[in-house]
Amino acid sequence: MKAADRQNVFEICDELNEKGQKPTLDRVRQMLGGGSFTTIQPLLKEWKEKRATDPAPDSLSAPEDIRGLVESLAAQIWNKSQSKANEDLLALKTAMQARLEEVEQEKTEGTAEIERLEKEAVKQKDARIALESELAEYRTALQQARVELAVQSKQLVEAEGLQSRHERLLQEFGELKGRLASLMEKKK
Repeated sequence: MKAADRQNVFEICDELNEKGQKPTLDRVRQMLGGGSFTTIQPLLKEWKEKRATDPAPDSLSAPEDIRGLVESLAAQIWNKSQSKANEDLLALKTAMQARLEEVEQEKTEGTAEIERLEKEAVKQKDARIALESELAEYRTALQQARVELAVQSKQLVEAEGLQSRHERLLQEFGELKGRLASLMEKKK
């Protein structure tokens, strides 16, 4: 059992506070291992009042040499961060410029290819028009040849008919001549 004096009560209250527990009469009495509430009560109240008026340990100023060291380290970190950020930015700018140049080159090549293809398309269109015109001429010539063939076929049929008639007439003439010769011989 600890004595219920100022030092022990303050130490127990600080310990409970650091653990995140609220210092109460019961908790302080238990950690002391006993003691009178009338003795502990005023000491607990004094600890709470002192804590309310004392600056919090977080708000205490750091010693000058530590502040200087922290400021120096912060400045070094800031400078290295700035330097790294500038290096990264320069690398990014360089990469973006290179990519931009590649895209411009691709664009130029693409435009040249489009122009070439457009010229080729015009040539093919002209060639197609010329072939269509030539095909139309062949069709006209073919139609004329068919008409002429039909006329010649008709003339050929007529000529064959005339030749056949001519051959019959020749045959008849030969028969008549033979009859005439026979008649003439009979008359003699």
